Amino acid sequence: MGFGDSRSSRSWVLTPVTPAETSASLDELASPGVPLVQTARLLADQIGQVFGIAEMKQVSADGVIQLRYWSGVEQSPVAAWAKANSLQLSGNIANAITALPVSSRRIPIPAYPSA
Repeated sequence: MGFGDSRSSRSWVLTPVTPAETSASLDELASPGVPLVQTARLLADQIGQVFGIAEMKQVSADGVIQLRYWSGVEQSPVAAWAKANSLQLSGNIANAITALPVSSRRIPIPAYPSA
């Protein structure tokens, strides 16, 4: 089985897809940390390439969580998980989210002036 050739056609021609594969030491994957995140990144990149995405940017090659590439609702739980497991977060967005208490993470939306 695989994915159809056309996004616009209702008839699907299935093409074979190569599964995402990698190898890693089970000891390194047994606990959350940089090796686990790097391995997940390798698999995510392979899956993304099937869809024409060269690189998934949520995690860098050196295992840094890049929050700017996570959707807004996912950023806070991902940042909390990364912080709890001593993983590095990227950019000012990461620092702002993890430094603020939950009640302060709402961003005010300015009102547009009436014409």
